[in-house]
Amino acid sequence: MKTAESNSSHIKVFDILSRYIAGNFLKSFFLVFLCFFVIISILETMEVVRRYFANGVDVSFLQIFKLTVLRATVTVYSFFSFLSLLASIVFFTMMHNKLELTVIKVVGVSTQGLLKSLFVATALVSGLYITVLDGLSAMSSNKVKILDTQLKQSAEDAGSSLTITNSGVWMRDVFDKTAYIVSAETFKRHEAELSNVRIFEIAENGELQRSIHATTAHISAGFWKLQNCSIVTTDGAKSECETLELPTKLSFSNINKMIANPNSVSFWSISKYVAMLDKVGLSSMKYKIHWFSRLSSIVQMFAFLVLATAFCVNYNARNTRKYMLRVAFLLVLAFPIHFFNNVMTAFGESGILPFAVAPFVIPLTTLLLGLKMIERT
Repeated sequence: MKTAESNSSHIKVFDILSRYIAGNFLKSFFLVFLCFFVIISILETMEVVRRYFANGVDVSFLQIFKLTVLRATVTVYSFFSFLSLLASIVFFTMMHNKLELTVIKVVGVSTQGLLKSLFVATALVSGLYITVLDGLSAMSSNKVKILDTQLKQSAEDAGSSLTITNSGVWMRDVFDKTAYIVSAETFKRHEAELSNVRIFEIAENGELQRSIHATTAHISAGFWKLQNCSIVTTDGAKSECETLELPTKLSFSNINKMIANPNSVSFWSISKYVAMLDKVGLSSMKYKIHWFSRLSSIVQMFAFLVLATAFCVNYNARNTRKYMLRVAFLLVLAFPIHFFNNVMTAFGESGILPFAVAPFVIPLTTLLLGLKMIERT
């Protein structure tokens, strides 16, 4: 009976310690996130002021504040997995300074037991990352673009643009002060040829000059080559022609580059956007890579946690210098990990590696190496 009671009390102690460990890690993560956001916001404020005032754009304090917060949100989101490394270092350093890790070890909690509690906390953080922050980042990216357009900061937005819908693709091109709004049902895959094309030609003063309907259009050497055309002018006159050429700055590769940045589409909407791109015949590869990269970022968070545990869990109060050198080496090590992760992702986008595998190569390797190091501690 006593043995059962002691086992029960022992389990309660471990549950309390697990919650305490997870809670402390979440506090460390929140502290790191807040500090990082403030630093990035200061840097973004300087960049926004430099960009807009240097170009003579009249921008209000409220617009500067909005742009700063929005840009900082996007930047912090892109470095979110790295924050787990910083949070882990802060967590272990604070626990060592209070001798709490020593007490936990004396109670009988192993490094593996400690890691389980940290995994639970990281799972909560990663859930927040993919469900809340991802949507905020996508919204912020879109709003930054809208504000840029309103302030006439982006020359690209005033020129060519592209919109994908379920019914097809819409493009805007400007050539010699004449704007062309192009609507097409689909591209022939891997070819610069569109089907069921409508082109609206708009003069510099904004007035519609004529509308053109063609069965197919091919982009070649700076021209739209239209086949089987029906032309309607503003006075209602209608004419037919077998072929017609219109000038353009576009090419098929440029059109693919005009596709919206994957960062402006939330994780949960990417599959829908990929389906629309595939339907119209444009490349959806960078969206597929982006989707798997978001998942790999979660794996990277766990990998950085394990790596930090391997480097920081042991601490000798008599040799603080050695501990600080370990922390410094760990921070330096994060940069080649980030670099090679980008290289693997690029390999996936180019087809050298399977796009569903490439983003996971470095995070999984880092995770396994960290676990191996912990086994030896």
